[in-house]
Amino acid sequence: MPAHQDQYVGTRDLTWWRTSVGRLLVRSLAPLVRWIGPHAALLLIVGIGGGIAAALTAASAEVYEAVVESDGVAALDRPVLELAVSLRQDWFSAFMTGYTTIGGPIGMPVLALGIMVLLAVRRRSWTDARGC
Repeated sequence: MPAHQDQYVGTRDLTWWRTSVGRLLVRSLAPLVRWIGPHAALLLIVGIGGGIAAALTAASAEVYEAVVESDGVAALDRPVLELAVSLRQDWFSAFMTGYTTIGGPIGMPVLALGIMVLLAVRRRSWTDARGC
């Protein structure tokens, strides 16, 4: 596959970062890529990301186990719940109830349809919307 096909999708250059954070990440990783090569750098980054995901999964499993067995972390539940109840405001409870309703079986399809129509109108193309 020619390098041009790896670099562009349509007219968009995938090697140019628009945000300053993206450019900073590229500048900070460039020496690593030159040292170990692009494929090894990609594997290293994926490995680090996978390790972080695995560590967070293990941590959440430990918290779940502690809550189920009622030791350690479960002792924090009651004070945090009491604090949350003491800070509760009627207007905020109503807002949060409405917000969570959006994710229900009626709100989410309506929201998805609205976003799909908005994107199709903005792009002036119904091609992507037909595939859904």
